[in-house]
Amino acid sequence: MANYNMTPKQIRFAELVALEGYKLVHAWREAYDTAPDTPMSTARPAASKLAGQPRVAAYISQLRDEAREEIVRLNSWGKYDVIARATRHMEAAATNKQFSAANGALAQIIEIEGLAAARKVEINGNLDINHYASLSMEQLLALADRADALDALPPADDDSVVNVQGRLVVED
Repeated sequence: MANYNMTPKQIRFAELVALEGYKLVHAWREAYDTAPDTPMSTARPAASKLAGQPRVAAYISQLRDEAREEIVRLNSWGKYDVIARATRHMEAAATNKQFSAANGALAQIIEIEGLAAARKVEINGNLDINHYASLSMEQLLALADRADALDALPPADDDSVVNVQGRLVVED
């Protein structure tokens, strides 16, 4: 707390208003321990005057700002908070043999970490893996582009038999 040079009663008043949501008149009554029969015609102007004092108003504002920041901090999730929560969900789901839920949590982690593939190839038929496994990513992408144009993958350069239809699916 900055040095606002306030009395304990002024501090209590500000705390009741800023942190506990008291209306000014009720905060004034409690902080100053007034008699229950103190007329509103006395309490209301006194509370308003106290809240209008620059040091009291500044302290109320500081307390509200700090409380708001604390609420945001407590209720905000960062990347690692989400990953930790998703990991706990994935483990619990797997333990309970709820594999669909476990896979959903895993998919969330993969997406957050940016590990999801941006592209996938759907393939129907038989594919000679040996030939294609030796190709670079650029060569595979070129084949995928040719497959889009031909509506089928071109034959391998060697004598292997390829009976494949495919298309490149771009997922954003």
